[in-house]
Amino acid sequence: MEKVTKKLALLKKEELKRKKAGQTLKIPDECKLHGGPITPDSLDCVNEVTEKQLLAEIKLLQCTTAPDIRHMRTVKVDGAYKM
Repeated sequence: MEKVTKKLALLKKEELKRKKAGQTLKIPDECKLHGGPITPDSLDCVNEVTEKQLLAEIKLLQCTTAPDIRHMRTVKVDGAYKM
């Protein structure tokens, strides 16, 4: 019984790794549609991208460089939008 449980856990782990690898390959293509990925040399175009494109850039950083990076969300407080 113990061997079966270990094998199932290993299969699930491999499945999750394949899924993450597939996402890592898909996200750069999504960033290339808007001229990304953004590099330190092209930081001036950050103000020109839409929120969806910026989220794609953040996802790319999370998958490749900085898995602990977080993004601020816009919330409405007393009728005004704040980060």
